[in-house]
Amino acid sequence: MQSNIFRKIEQAPKIDFGDNFSKSFELFKKIWLQGLYHGLLSLLVSIPFLLLMYAPFFTMYVKMFKTFMNGRHYLPELDFTPIQVVE
Repeated sequence: MQSNIFRKIEQAPKIDFGDNFSKSFELFKKIWLQGLYHGLLSLLVSIPFLLLMYAPFFTMYVKMFKTFMNGRHYLPELDFTPIQVVE
């Protein structure tokens, strides 16, 4: 039985590692490209949805910024530096 196995091993074609390496590299590129397409498609779908959800808050943020920049509603106890927090 062992002689049959050894004979099969001797008769088997030699392995071309260069061919195996190039095939694995091509497979890697193919899979990576599919992953890239998936990520880009996910971004294209999710960004408009996020903009639609957060667009109403934009006017609120602009009003808050204008209110706090003109001096009204200024609370000096909230104006602190990190050194004051440590002390």
